[in-house]
Amino acid sequence: SSVNMALSIQNRLVAAGLAQEGIEVVRTIRDHNWFLMAPLPFDTGLAPGTYLVVWNSTSLTSFQDTFLYFHDNTGLYDYNALTAIETPFKRKITIAKLSDVELKVESEITWQERGRSRSVKVEEHLFDWK
Repeated sequence: SSVNMALSIQNRLVAAGLAQEGIEVVRTIRDHNWFLMAPLPFDTGLAPGTYLVVWNSTSLTSFQDTFLYFHDNTGLYDYNALTAIETPFKRKITIAKLSDVELKVESEITWQERGRSRSVKVEEHLFDWK
């Protein structure tokens, strides 16, 4: 029972970190649009839809229902199966345009644990405040 509880807590902690990382990647893309020599609109490359991202994404990739992989040597998660361990986690980023100056970004992590579906979802609103 203790081992199962520890695994459940570990999975929730990892899922929360992966969900927050998804939000931060989208925020970084928004911020990058502003800091170019010729600034772009804040939502360039952030069209409404569902996407995959990894920690160093500079653009969004269309969503595919695929597992994240963990790299022991770097401690990073991505979709590259070479020299990595498949995890139970899947990440989906959903972007909705609420107005000309506001995007709603959801980062959802899903996984199976002891035959039950689990999920963590984080929501952030990004604005064109610059």
